[in-house]
Amino acid sequence: ERRRLTNDVARDRGPSWGPNDEWLFFYSNRLGSYDNFLIRSDGTGLRQLTGMPVTDVNDVYVSNDGERIAVVVFDQEGSAIVDIDPSWLEADSSFEPLELETSTGHIIIGGFSPDDRYLVATTPPSGADFTTGFLEIESNRFRGLTSPFGDRHNIWWDPAWIDERRLIFWDRELARAFIADAETGEAHEVPDIPGPSGFEVADGGRTLYLIRRIEKADIWMLTLTDGKEDTNDR
Repeated sequence: ERRRLTNDVARDRGPSWGPNDEWLFFYSNRLGSYDNFLIRSDGTGLRQLTGMPVTDVNDVYVSNDGERIAVVVFDQEGSAIVDIDPSWLEADSSFEPLELETSTGHIIIGGFSPDDRYLVATTPPSGADFTTGFLEIESNRFRGLTSPFGDRHNIWWDPAWIDERRLIFWDRELARAFIADAETGEAHEVPDIPGPSGFEVADGGRTLYLIRRIEKADIWMLTLTDGKEDTNDR
């Protein structure tokens, strides 16, 4: 079953699940500049998460325990990592949209690791001589990636965590997929992956979905079934 969650002229992009699988987070220019929003999986309860009157924000990532968000703040060339109260995801909660300031000199380009220790990031945020790697949140320590192809990996948006340490990503310059280790910083090529692609991992790391991005986009919900027919519906 495919169901549209938003239907407007705005560019609604970057949907990602919240920790309780009830809310979807995305960014949109529906109010002018890009801000972050959330909506329930049934298309109700649309809320504004950030309120940046001038600055554009982009992808928003929510920690698995629901106690922290990381938001890309492009005009400030960095990202904001903010502690939040998990109760704000409850149905009857209300909150004022957040005004963010960058708290890290890195651009966050991937979500929290399953144990909430790491984020995927690039540093410095602009310029040709960038490095991509893992940001350890508590220590704010950055570890760059290395592989047989060098240490200048350019990760396409939407990499995906396979487990607490390993991440799969598409390198837009090398046109290859890699799996990287957050603790060692080492990356190894994964052959026969078409691209350019983003990734989603499901079923405990056993299923890999490829993501393609387009210019105009709304948010849709696709409900998957086991393929068995219900004879009562005939």
